[in-house]
Amino acid sequence: MKKVLLLSDNESVTVQMTFRMLHLMKKYGFSYSFSIGSDLSKINSDFDIPLLVRSVRPYNLYWLYFFKSNKIPYIYYIDDSYWKLSSQGYFKNNALLETLNELIGNAWMVIVNSRILMEEVLSYNKNVVVLPAFYDFSILKDVIREKHENEIRIGYPSVRSLDIEPLFPTIKEVLDRFPGKVFFEFFLEVPDYLKNCNGVRTFKPIVNYEDFARFQFSRGWDIGLATLRDLGSNQAKTNNKYREFGACGTAGIYSKLPTYSDFVVHNKTGILIDNTKKSWFDSMVKLIESPSMVRQIGENAYQDVKEKFSLDVVLPQWCEVLNSVPDRRKLHSLKVDFPLRLKVAVFFAFIRYGLSGLCDKLKKGEKIFNKILPWMVRAGKKYIIGKNPSE
Repeated sequence: MKKVLLLSDNESVTVQMTFRMLHLMKKYGFSYSFSIGSDLSKINSDFDIPLLVRSVRPYNLYWLYFFKSNKIPYIYYIDDSYWKLSSQGYFKNNALLETLNELIGNAWMVIVNSRILMEEVLSYNKNVVVLPAFYDFSILKDVIREKHENEIRIGYPSVRSLDIEPLFPTIKEVLDRFPGKVFFEFFLEVPDYLKNCNGVRTFKPIVNYEDFARFQFSRGWDIGLATLRDLGSNQAKTNNKYREFGACGTAGIYSKLPTYSDFVVHNKTGILIDNTKKSWFDSMVKLIESPSMVRQIGENAYQDVKEKFSLDVVLPQWCEVLNSVPDRRKLHSLKVDFPLRLKVAVFFAFIRYGLSGLCDKLKKGEKIFNKILPWMVRAGKKYIIGKNPSE
């Protein structure tokens, strides 16, 4: 049985879903353990395949040094364009992006979920494979879908407000047109002019993905909103909402970006539209006034997601990739002593990480740190950089 060691900075939704996938891979001959955050206790454990998931924080340089020193090939899994997120909040920090570039550049293979992201990652690593994300239908077992014959429910299943905010005035127009008939449901704060409307419900965000998926299904949404701003980072995202809406039999309205247009068949498995207020308003009205179309799109989407993204379809593809990783050379004693220079590099990377974020909040000084401290971060690279284990 091959043993996968999953490494990540936190338990994000992607990590939670990867846990679930690895757990179900037992029948294919895999087991797994994991290490979250800066814990290095598993570094000398018995594992065959390291799998880094969305790892970017500087302490991952310890893992990189360990893998390269002991000629251990590893896989990196990324489902977002962190480079195009570099102008936003967390990823504005150069220490994170430099760590990301090192980890991806030295990986034996990089897994992505979209062709757009693959094209970007190829600039850093030539061994990139596109694998489908999945939906685990078994988590919906025994969940009862609420009946609501006298109302039409429209849901937005995200805590990200930036993408939905431009639609709030349009949503108010829809509510005014169908008073008492349509109800919008959110997992985020809405403006007061919506909060006080009879047709708006808000729920607290649900951190555990399995609990969220079960709750989403139970709400019995007729229509789902999947709006994305036309940004490079959004184009590289996975089709999460399509898989979720399809699994729930929900008729989705989607921004016409590759994230969805690569998978959704317009007017059959969903509605693809341009990001204009008129397009969103017209599409919502069209579905509200066409219950038969809502049912048909929901049924088509369910069948499509079941056929393309269920675990029975996706797991064998992931197993094939994991089985392709070369067996690492079994050594009686692995090198686990980290040189002082590497420890200094990681230490100052964290200083830079913290100070850069602080200076960004203060709106000054970031250029100073970006000029003075990079050499400290790169100080340990002669211990890290080398040939890719696949070479």
